[in-house]
Amino acid sequence: KLKVFVERIPAAIKSDPRWVLWKYETRAEKKTKVPYRIDGRRASSTNPKDWSDFASVYATFKNGEFSGIGFVLGGSYAGLDFDKVRDPQTGTIEPWVSSLVEELASYSEVSPSGTGVHIILRGALPNGARRFPAIRTEMYDSGRYFCVTGDALNKCGVTEQNNALSKAHASLTAVQNTLEFLKEEDHHPFTSSTAGVQGPTKETGPMSNE
Repeated sequence: KLKVFVERIPAAIKSDPRWVLWKYETRAEKKTKVPYRIDGRRASSTNPKDWSDFASVYATFKNGEFSGIGFVLGGSYAGLDFDKVRDPQTGTIEPWVSSLVEELASYSEVSPSGTGVHIILRGALPNGARRFPAIRTEMYDSGRYFCVTGDALNKCGVTEQNNALSKAHASLTAVQNTLEFLKEEDHHPFTSSTAGVQGPTKETGPMSNE
């Protein structure tokens, strides 16, 4: 069972009845976090009837066999999920993620694995991507829930950061697109060692400053 630092979870989200339980389960040989209702039935992150208030969810968590608790995004709440960006032994976080935590200035915490970071804020995402696999990042403002640990990285509450969120989305989209471009260049026939002419590569091409 995950340790939850209840006192560090912001009052703003504690007071909103968007809470679920979750449990580790294995699906297709992969460990995943499945959401549940307080009555023990599986929950949906898109059906408000499956969600409950914080007190009820936390009481069920303490007395039951669930792995943790979660907060459903939407209703003006958005979240950023960074995977494998933190050293669980030293607590060191990759600098670019630390910068985003500072710039977004909203509640941030360590993920259940100890290797990830979550940011929860108020705001709406612009149209575009929600997943950025090249940098192990996802952003959502509906249809998903975040496991909540209370292992806070800052003393911020959940703040309204619509403009900063849009800026972060644009920046992450640009990085994702650049990395995809460079990956494609690695497999371009003109960058192959068997080609007669060498085209742009990560070292020599127009994107070399990356």
